[in-house]
This record gives sequence, C-alpha cells and structure tokens, in this order.
Amino acid sequence: MKKQALKTKTERLFPVGFEWQTELSMFAAALIWSSLWGIIGFYNRLSVAFDHIENGGDMLQFYEVLGNAIFWFPIAAAFMLVSIALHYAHHQSGSKSIYLMRRLPDRWELHRRCLTVPIAAVIVCAAIAAALFFIFYWSYMLLTPEELLRPGQLELVLKYWSVM
Repeated sequence: MKKQALKTKTERLFPVGFEWQTELSMFAAALIWSSLWGIIGFYNRLSVAFDHIENGGDMLQFYEVLGNAIFWFPIAAAFMLVSIALHYAHHQSGSKSIYLMRRLPDRWELHRRCLTVPIAAVIVCAAIAAALFFIFYWSYMLLTPEELLRPGQLELVLKYWSVM
C-alpha cells in the first residue's frame, strides 16, 4: 500500500502519462557512472602520483591529480535540464493535455510537473560533485607527506578551472 502511495506522489512530479521510471533510471545510471568515473580516476591518478614520488619526482599538484574526476556531473546535469524541454513538449503531444493543465485551478501545476524533478536532479548532481571534490581534496591532503605539500592547492584548482 505504501509503495502505491509513493508511486502516486512520484507521478505527480512528472507530466501526465510520462515514462517517469525510465527518466529516473537513466538519471540514477548517470549519477553512478559519474561517481565511479570520478572515484576510480582520482585514486588511480593519486597512485600514479605516489609512483612518481618513488621514482624521485615531485608530488603532483592537486589539480593535476584531480584531472577530470568531476567531468561527468555537469553533463548529467545538462541532460536533466534538457529534460525540461521534453516535459513541456510531452504536454503538447498526443491528447494535448496542455489544455487541461491550463484549466486547472492551480496555475502552477504545469510548471511544477515540468520543472521539479530536473531542477532537483541538477541540485543532486552539484551536491554529489561538491562532496566528492572535498573528499578528494581531503584524501590528497591526508595521504600526501607534509614535506611534499605545496601551499595554495585550492587556489590552483580555481585558476586551472578558470582557464578551461
């Protein structure tokens, strides 16, 4: 019974008749892919940096170790922003449920159904990317020997990203 109530509440966040399970599954897959790409890539580059130290080199800067670990999160968020257009277009197709939505007493119902999930998904992407960034920074600072740490690691990340 609770599962049916949750399904009904979830359906209210999407356009009428929309394949919302598919969209949520694809978003979950994009989050999993982005997270795995970032975690595996970062820790792989961190082990390469330690191998570089063992061979007599300097420790790589944090931005060099970070690389493109956060790369896929903005892409996943962009796809969810594109889904806003798909949600509005869904109301225009088929039985033209746009006319029903415009006649409802709550004039924000159409926008709530088209905007809520994509905007929430973008916020989730940003939150997970920020959390992973700080976990990576903490890992770098914790695992790197103090004598090899150079000051200003976060400033270098911002400088590096501003060039991109």
